[in-house]
Amino acid sequence: PVAAPRPPVAPAPPAPRPVAARPVAVAGDLGGILQSLHERVSEAMDAQGIRPVLAWTPAQGQNEALAQRLDAVAQDALRGLDSPLPAGTDAHAVANVVISELVAAGPLTALFEDASVRRILVNGAETIQVVRGDGVETVPGRFSGATQVIDVAARILRSTGVTLQPGAAFAEGVLSDGTRVHLALPAVGGPYVTIDRPTPGISLDALADRGAVTPAVARFLELAMRVGTSVVVSSNCVDARFELLTALIGAATGLRVVAVEGGGRIHAHAVVLSGTTGVDNTALVQQALKMRPDRLVVADCRGPEAFTAVSALNGGVNGGVIGLDATSPDDAVARLSRQVALGLAGGGYERAESMVQESPRILVQVLRGADGAARVTQIVELAGGQLQDVYGPDLQATGHTPAFVGQARALGHAVDPNLFR
Repeated sequence: PVAAPRPPVAPAPPAPRPVAARPVAVAGDLGGILQSLHERVSEAMDAQGIRPVLAWTPAQGQNEALAQRLDAVAQDALRGLDSPLPAGTDAHAVANVVISELVAAGPLTALFEDASVRRILVNGAETIQVVRGDGVETVPGRFSGATQVIDVAARILRSTGVTLQPGAAFAEGVLSDGTRVHLALPAVGGPYVTIDRPTPGISLDALADRGAVTPAVARFLELAMRVGTSVVVSSNCVDARFELLTALIGAATGLRVVAVEGGGRIHAHAVVLSGTTGVDNTALVQQALKMRPDRLVVADCRGPEAFTAVSALNGGVNGGVIGLDATSPDDAVARLSRQVALGLAGGGYERAESMVQESPRILVQVLRGADGAARVTQIVELAGGQLQDVYGPDLQATGHTPAFVGQARALGHAVDPNLFR
């Protein structure tokens, strides 16, 4: 007998190619090709009833199931493009640029995964910059076009509960982890996206180890937060200021700290009320006072809210911190007085100045140098209308003992006498 012929075996289908979770940067001028590919993929998605991700947060990562479906769609669309890819261009990398814009945050997806990135700056479709430590650096990667920048920003904002309204020029939202997302849609060069991530928790001791403060200054600032006095932190670098503010909040252990800031830059053991940078946050400061704080922190004083903050620290709250932009203690007093005047009916700089000088205050100056490192450079007491160095420009103790130290001793706080020698 002759064995019956075996039926032909169909070849096994190839395993699907995994789509890279992180968008791959592409080289060369591919703006037109990326735009065409994006349009073709979008048309194919509509025809097949596939919808892009509507809302996205960094915690979600990339929708891998949807990415796998879109990979096949993108490869078909690539083959149908009128213009071939330049020689040496990775077709899968080009496809991944478009796919990541539809299922995640485009080239920003990988940046959100990098814990060292503190700020993300998108300047149009082709330029992406980050701030990791001491400066701004341009990173590889780009969007397909300006429309895709807006789509990604709108997707992130939607997860914060903010919907980009037709005709709106700006939109802003804060993610659950404190990350602030700001979208600007000017006519030239944009759109622009600014993403501020919360300042990581840091202690005064860690700042001392890094050389930003001396050990004596770290102990002095800790004492100021524990006892309760009015502290003004001024700086020429907003990131350095928020870092020190976070450390000061961490020093107020066992106390209820309520902080008001301009959107998502404080991450500490405190109640944080986020407003909008550069606008009147008086209402937020008033609400913070209703939360019965032991220490009030107004991290970004720029307007009329300074009047409410100074009034509270002059008697309503036993201690707290005001942060502002200034390059010297004298400059800080003048700027704070001008801001207080904005909250006074009819203005009045002299009255505002007397309010600022009414109670003793500690002024802490932080400066960022040419080497990119930020350090506390001077600590001054404002009392009786006079500025007196506690730690001079070289952070050496001058021998002057601030007024609140006597109160600290009277309340039983341990005060190292060597702090002021």
